[in-house]
Amino acid sequence: GEEYRCFSDAWEGSEYYLPKDFAIDLPNDFIQENQESLHSGSAIMCVEGGEIDYVSSTVVIPSNDDRTGEALSSSATIYLVTEGNVRNRYFRGRSLQNTPLQRVGDRSLLVVKVTSGSTPGYSTNDGLAASWFGRGPQQAVFPNNCRAQYQRCSANKLNFEPATEDTGQVANGVFTLNVGGIPLTGELTNSLIAAISIQLNFALGIDAEDTFDHIAFCMPQRTLTREGRNDWLAFAYVNRVRSYYNGNWCDSLSTQMHELGHNLGLHHSSEDPSESSDSEYDDQSGMMGYGYSQSNGPLICFNAVKHALLGWFTDRQLVLSPSFLQPEPIQVASFVDYSVLTASDSYVNIKVGDHYIQYNRAKGYNSGTQEHRNTVIVGRATSRYSYHEADLAQGQVGTFVANTVFPFNVHVCSLTETNGVSYAKVSIFGQGQQARCETNTPLTLPPTRLPTPPPVVSPPPTRPPTSFPTRFPTPVPVATPSPTRFPTRFPTPFPITRPPTPSSLIDIIQSAIPITSFQDTISPQSQALRWMMNDEYSATLQEQEGNDARLIQRFILAVLHYSTNGEDDETPRWGRDAWLQPSHECGWDPPPDSWSIACFPADSVYSISLAGGV
Repeated sequence: GEEYRCFSDAWEGSEYYLPKDFAIDLPNDFIQENQESLHSGSAIMCVEGGEIDYVSSTVVIPSNDDRTGEALSSSATIYLVTEGNVRNRYFRGRSLQNTPLQRVGDRSLLVVKVTSGSTPGYSTNDGLAASWFGRGPQQAVFPNNCRAQYQRCSANKLNFEPATEDTGQVANGVFTLNVGGIPLTGELTNSLIAAISIQLNFALGIDAEDTFDHIAFCMPQRTLTREGRNDWLAFAYVNRVRSYYNGNWCDSLSTQMHELGHNLGLHHSSEDPSESSDSEYDDQSGMMGYGYSQSNGPLICFNAVKHALLGWFTDRQLVLSPSFLQPEPIQVASFVDYSVLTASDSYVNIKVGDHYIQYNRAKGYNSGTQEHRNTVIVGRATSRYSYHEADLAQGQVGTFVANTVFPFNVHVCSLTETNGVSYAKVSIFGQGQQARCETNTPLTLPPTRLPTPPPVVSPPPTRPPTSFPTRFPTPVPVATPSPTRFPTRFPTPFPITRPPTPSSLIDIIQSAIPITSFQDTISPQSQALRWMMNDEYSATLQEQEGNDARLIQRFILAVLHYSTNGEDDETPRWGRDAWLQPSHECGWDPPPDSWSIACFPADSVYSISLAGGV
């Protein structure tokens, strides 16, 4: 026979309460009576008195004689919600997709103060309106409210607007829900959560989740337990609408932002690469770490990975390929200064594979960041959490592996303030390269590929702390670069310059340009390779470690020369008299009205003038 299944909007067996489908054993008489209306994806059933068995993933409907087709017992009533049924507006189907909610623009937020006949709710409506939205008679008490801090952190790209509805029962985004005889004691189960949601729909006469973008439920102070404890803080549905708060945590700025962050698709911020749940809150540089019980603070935004996911600074994000990095200095501004940046060459977030970099300047609306203050932080995006890998002060170097394959290094050249804007100048470079800051003096790398992992701060006895930390953690030390060079790739037994071998040059070239082939002996690529094999300057470059990028650059210019009919004689065509000389390629200085090369101060070609034509 046919199997019928339904799904619940909140599954208790999932850490984040994601939707799950359940088998439902419908009575034969109900199937026969409603067969024409039982359509997949559109039929909505209400089972009053039924239960969900989360172990077997079934909806249990009590009956008199084990599904023989006889009438249901008086303890359960089942009916289809259809057009014309007065109750149909309170029950809507939910999409099974778990896609991120919109992270920019206006988002309506309803704050619900939950009470019952015997249990008073937490705080007052005016107090909640002030701490969440900065609205109402107490707004002056909460200058750093949730709405204001999200506006600051997003550079006014995300705005949580106080919810409104037609009956006027919601004032300044807050509504008091009296659930009547439903007891607000014991375990906060999914059954109780569902009952509260249905009560909210009936009270407002709408489907609340279909009407508002976010709903925050402020539960009474410590009358309900989670996993047997009454000191839980809050929880939320990832990429969903609802969040729940235990008493005074509904006034906590960090908790408000943290749980709404879950609604926006963010997971926790860890300092443990194993993604252990014991350390999933340990990165306290942003709001997806621990929560703090104070209102009006601390003023914190998000770490580099979370900012990239939220997408607020995409116009100031630099994306680098981890397989082909250049060590030229890059100017990174603090995200706090995003709104006042004018220079087109300033970024606030850098992406290298699965790694993200930002300057965590502790000032303004990020002045309360609890860890890694005033350093360049490097984080990695994992399957769930973000993982903090390093915080680098001026002069420090960190080594990382992008996408588990590509080693790269970050050197912090300087941390400066210019006209009130905070800048970090960094050099990001690959294996075998050397960092460059404002001068052409190379900085040697430490001999090890990866630094010793920074120590992980042990979490407090309870998962989230119950009060504001008394002091800032000591910054994680980062090893100072060794003054010695890397061992040369091809050691030479004598201190003399030898012509580079074909195999070694091919390795260097194909590591950066894998599609390069030398099988055709008369191709421009093969001609360029032969020229470099006989070029004394190229041989000198290869004998010195760290010049792979220069050799690749030199090869590309030679390929351009030969692919446009350049020759090896002393008078190549189109006036390229100075090309393919045994000197620095940035110094190939041709006559006027001929091809010329322009370079950055750090020896990298950035343009070629093709005066004279091809």
